[in-house]
Amino acid sequence: AGAGTIAESYFAKDQTGKDVCIKLLKRGMNVEKIMCDKDKIIKSYTNGLPKEKWTKEQNYMVKSIEDLANGVAKEVDYETEMKAAQKLAKFTTKADVVKPIEAKPGVYVMEKAPGISIQTLVDYYDNKRILKFYQKLIEKSFDEREKKLYKKDIEQYQEKLVKIKSNAPDFEDFDLTVPQIKKLLTTYMDVMSEQFTKLAKNGKTVHADIHPGNIFINLNSFKTGKGKLFTLIDTGNTIDLTKEQIIDSIKLSEMISRGDLKDLSREVIENAVLPNGMTKEKAIDLINTDLKKYFFDNKHKIDKMNNQDI
Repeated sequence: AGAGTIAESYFAKDQTGKDVCIKLLKRGMNVEKIMCDKDKIIKSYTNGLPKEKWTKEQNYMVKSIEDLANGVAKEVDYETEMKAAQKLAKFTTKADVVKPIEAKPGVYVMEKAPGISIQTLVDYYDNKRILKFYQKLIEKSFDEREKKLYKKDIEQYQEKLVKIKSNAPDFEDFDLTVPQIKKLLTTYMDVMSEQFTKLAKNGKTVHADIHPGNIFINLNSFKTGKGKLFTLIDTGNTIDLTKEQIIDSIKLSEMISRGDLKDLSREVIENAVLPNGMTKEKAIDLINTDLKKYFFDNKHKIDKMNNQDI
């Protein structure tokens, strides 16, 4: 089914014939190895100096290395991942969360998420778009040599499309219409909004690694109009947020939405370790300048998603 940094996933059937997904840790991957590698990296970075002799920059970087190692270590604990999936499901109403079946050291069995990942859908339509581009080129070309080259490109992308669909049987005889794509985008925004901007009285659990490969689209829901369109998978990286942390996150989102660069810069710099001679105000000005240049000017700004433009 797929391979990641620390694990490989396989599709199988249980004794009743039900589709399941089995995640297996890669050989030699365990918490002890991760922590051993972390210690080696820290020792190399700090030149083996004792902690009391580290610079501010070294302390900051070591904290980042430890956070990364702890995050990876959490993902090899499948019992924790199973519990995280169960907690996430309690706070997720706009999408399904993949249902765990059993977890043991190095092995995690869960129900197979229905449909295809958003990444598969993106890959398919990217290749389809490029294929159409070459088909138009061959129609306009009067050069036989050019046409021959374009035909090779067309064959290449046709093969890619066939491969994508063959790897996802649910996708074999399916093609999205414009209304379905609009529905997909609307529901996707609802899912993201619930994860990151919905307030919960006593805190909540959110998925901390949402990317196109970790969100599956239930194609049958498109056809029938029944059930939820999305399923969240790979719950090894979730975060438990308090009510106060959720409020802080919403405030940050609002600052970004308004383009409130000064306050946003102050939030970014909060608790940061500054280089020698760097004042907090100077750091805020530098961050403010870069945010304006790369994210909030007309050339580089991040546009809002608008499904009416499809």
